Amino acid sequence: MTDQIHTVLGASGAIGRAVIKELQTKDYQIRAVERNPRIKKLECIVADLLIADDTIQAINGSAYVYLCVGLPYETKIWQRDWPLVMQNVINACEKTNAILIFLDNVYMYERPFPVPFSENQPQNPSTAKGKARKQTADILLTAIANKRIQGVIGRSADFYGEYAKNSMFYPSFLENLLKGKS
Repeated sequence: MTDQIHTVLGASGAIGRAVIKELQTKDYQIRAVERNPRIKKLECIVADLLIADDTIQAINGSAYVYLCVGLPYETKIWQRDWPLVMQNVINACEKTNAILIFLDNVYMYERPFPVPFSENQPQNPSTAKGKARKQTADILLTAIANKRIQGVIGRSADFYGEYAKNSMFYPSFLENLLKGKS
């Protein structure tokens, strides 16, 4: 086991749990950060990432931080909370020299998506949620460009896997599959 701590923010969500499962295959030291502790057999910290001190405590000592948080799916909450969460996480990573991996979505990209899709697609969000996510990602990209922290953004159109029960992909895919329309 490596001594470097891999901290997963939003550890009990679909993406956070998938990240933890993958990290466990590498035998990494993992810290799970949650609002309500549910994960067993790992170091677990309860934190509210809207509070700067909680965020610093959660990240302190980490080599890598995976931002997998899922906020309630409400536009006003995304507009209000995502920039603050990102700023708190960046500040904590800067203070502790942790590398940030942000698991993001594709809401900020202009539609329709070309096939094949590329991250070079124009970022021209047409929805308020898309604008909130673009603003959040831009905060991180600016911090990286200004060499405040090291980081990367990984994006997916939808979350999937064994923990993604609330994904839009699964119900529509499975419904069509059951109707013989796959």
